[in-house]
Amino acid sequence: MPDLSNKKVFPPKDRVKAVFDPSMKWQLVEEYGVDSFIEMDDGNLLFEHEYADDEGLLAWMLSCRDKVTVIEPARIREKLYHITNEIAKRYEGGLML
Repeated sequence: MPDLSNKKVFPPKDRVKAVFDPSMKWQLVEEYGVDSFIEMDDGNLLFEHEYADDEGLLAWMLSCRDKVTVIEPARIREKLYHITNEIAKRYEGGLML
């Protein structure tokens, strides 16, 4: 039988460290399991996990809206900053067609 595990099919590229709002707890549990985060004293959730590609991670982080802050890696923080700035520019000043 071939090894079709996630790690074999999608080998990890890097590790992400992020802080999630407590309202995201059940989404983290559903997607990554109960051991995927540590509940911090302030109620926020410290999440650390391996990921296979930057684009997939960026799409997921953006889907979490303002409920997540990426700590590491720095290049993901920078990419999120640039993406969200470009989005903000599109919406400045009202509707333009």
